[in-house]
Amino acid sequence: MFIFPQFAIDIWPWKLSPLTTRVLGGWFSLLGIGGLFTSRDSRWSAWRIPLQSITLWATLAVIGAFMNPGDFAGGVWNSFTIGKILSILTLMGFQVWMEMRKKNSA
Repeated sequence: MFIFPQFAIDIWPWKLSPLTTRVLGGWFSLLGIGGLFTSRDSRWSAWRIPLQSITLWATLAVIGAFMNPGDFAGGVWNSFTIGKILSILTLMGFQVWMEMRKKNSA
């Protein structure tokens, strides 16, 4: 998204400028780099807050999409919103599973 913003602009579900594409790329890079650093730690306590933050971010993105359906050329039900909803459900399920696992081992 930084080097070839036009590629992302062509496939993005709403209209982007090159600057906005690079800003979004920065946020995605933040999540990716944060995930790489967190992956080096095997403690659930090190993962809890980052995963909750990512879940909150994805939830707010989906809420924003449904608040502005006119921004999407093909309608609000697209690969972005469906992917985000699936990732939210996966993250929430994983967090519940890890919390239950932590309680059972204590």
